[in-house]
Amino acid sequence: MSKSAFFLAASMLLPVCSQAQLAAPNERGVTMGHWHSIVPDVEASKKFWMLFGAEPITIDGTAVMKLPGILIFLTQGTSTGSTMGTSLNHVGLRVSNGKDLKDRLKAAGVKEDPTDPVTGRSGFWKPGLRGWGNVYSADGLKIEILDNVVEGEAGLTAKIAGVADPTQKKDLPPVASDHNHMYLPTKASVKEAEEWYSKMFGAQSFSDTGDGALLPGARLRMDAAELRADSSPGNPVPTKGHVIDHIGFEINHLQDFCKTLAAAGVKFEQPYSKKRHKSFASAELIDPWGTSIELTEGLSKF
Repeated sequence: MSKSAFFLAASMLLPVCSQAQLAAPNERGVTMGHWHSIVPDVEASKKFWMLFGAEPITIDGTAVMKLPGILIFLTQGTSTGSTMGTSLNHVGLRVSNGKDLKDRLKAAGVKEDPTDPVTGRSGFWKPGLRGWGNVYSADGLKIEILDNVVEGEAGLTAKIAGVADPTQKKDLPPVASDHNHMYLPTKASVKEAEEWYSKMFGAQSFSDTGDGALLPGARLRMDAAELRADSSPGNPVPTKGHVIDHIGFEINHLQDFCKTLAAAGVKFEQPYSKKRHKSFASAELIDPWGTSIELTEGLSKF
């Protein structure tokens, strides 16, 4: 069987997440919206995401893969490199059955971290952090896979997933958005970023379980690149042009929100517009550490 045929067959074994939708917004009207990926082969990337149970749709002529809490836009092109070494080192997904998913990905030839022969898990994890390590798309996107309910983080899981009791796994989707893991230059810049995302987007701190900020649909996990063995020497580079070109936040009353950001000193790469895209309004900015962000209003209907 050819690899493409196997990808298709394997993807059919995982139920499509037809209940996929963005999380309810926070008090500021903000929720995690999308990852925008630059890929050389859109069809191959669609098959890759179908292994996770993502549902393929089209938005304004662009291929998009739906998972609960996230839309993954696929734009054909040649990126300037992987996520590693950028200010967004990797993204994370929560899964209900990590072993089955990892076995499926491995059988499909997806690159992964070395696997421990005893535990069957790969990569680095701490006791209580039931992770399944990292996998890598052919385009260089690094994806961390975590169990749906992580010890000590049940409250976070509930907020991200929008459920009352995360221990009831029947209420959780098989695969869903969990986090964006940002590598910032120094420990001081991590604190500055926490405060910036809180001020601009109403993100909540979750310092009891690690540095970062929480938005509905995703944690913004933050680490000092200087302290990470898996980071590149020097400061992380901006995301623009890389396999994850930018992330997206869906926002209620976006035009007024942009005015508030501008008054707070935010400079936009692209101003608010209802005409840039047919189906949704948008604006674009770059955070102070190099992560490009598209603000949207209208993607929640997909």
